[in-house]
Amino acid sequence: MFYIIFSGFLPRFLKLFEIEVLMTLLLVSYSIAIVLIGENSFSIPYVHIIWYLECFLIPTFFLFLFRSTFSWLSWETIIVHVGLLAALITIFLILNPVTNLFVRNSIIIDSLDSISSDNWDFRGFTIAESSSYGYGIIQGLILAICILSIKKNLMFLIPILFLFISIIFNARVGIAPVAISIMLLILSGQLSLKSIFLVSIIILIGYNIFLFSSFSEQNETSLIWGLSIFNDANDFIQGKESNAGYNILFTEMLFLPTNFSGLFFGNGQKVFASSIRQSDVGYVIQIFRGGLVYLSIMMFFLFFLFRRCLKINPNKLLPILFFLTIIVANIKGDALFNPSGFFRLFAFYYVYSVFASKNLIVNNFLLKN
Repeated sequence: MFYIIFSGFLPRFLKLFEIEVLMTLLLVSYSIAIVLIGENSFSIPYVHIIWYLECFLIPTFFLFLFRSTFSWLSWETIIVHVGLLAALITIFLILNPVTNLFVRNSIIIDSLDSISSDNWDFRGFTIAESSSYGYGIIQGLILAICILSIKKNLMFLIPILFLFISIIFNARVGIAPVAISIMLLILSGQLSLKSIFLVSIIILIGYNIFLFSSFSEQNETSLIWGLSIFNDANDFIQGKESNAGYNILFTEMLFLPTNFSGLFFGNGQKVFASSIRQSDVGYVIQIFRGGLVYLSIMMFFLFFLFRRCLKINPNKLLPILFFLTIIVANIKGDALFNPSGFFRLFAFYYVYSVFASKNLIVNNFLLKN
């Protein structure tokens, strides 16, 4: 923030993101109101303020600080490099479980350890936040970016296997952005037979490496759990009764406040990790927190961000990918206007696109203004 202020860019920054500032103030103001009249804590408006700082000010700072990097590498290339590095760290931790245990006990606070007493040592291999949710979605988005970019450069094939491993050993929900990207390519007519063939070869090679290597033997529990998402999804689509997370998510965890005021304005009840009746569904969590009014404000804000990003960006598939991913991610957790990693990734792309559309980036150079 101080860098933006003293660089003289603050007035232009506020002009570029005027509506975003106003919408954030509306969201924070309503959050304060539901705190005063309900049982919510002030952590809710605080989270939205932090969301704005991390999703708008920090990307702006990065774009200024690393302007030379953005002069010769595309946004997609930079993000894929970061995702690949994270995936390699995951693989290192998988191969060194003692080091991973030290990381989880001494360096990071993993949600797998903080919300449950169960032993989750077959997943959670990362030094990033939220290994059981956000990290998997980020890696899934980056894998999806690779898939969408293969047509431009075949080098985007290289990280796919590593990113896939980092997803299934941490959070299977990261498969969702990958499925969305493939769907987008099919609907837009951009999925060529060549791309399908190359990706299929990579998957086939990766599968055989898993199947016939000591790596598969040593990590059998993790692989069974990670790859079972496909069987679980198939069972859910066919309506088969099982203990899959899908059935729990869409039956036991779907419920609403019983009174009118609670439904429309919320009652402040925390249903995530509740000892009475709990839900992981973001929409349910948000309705109990601030009602349909609160959820409507966030959905309107999200749609505004999506619409502006879609309008100013020549690459229409990436804004759609981010928008649909956030909508889907909010089914599995509290994803709307939280400073989660995947929302920060979308915001980084959003800020970059806005700068480019206003000629702050010319030929990939970020100009001082």
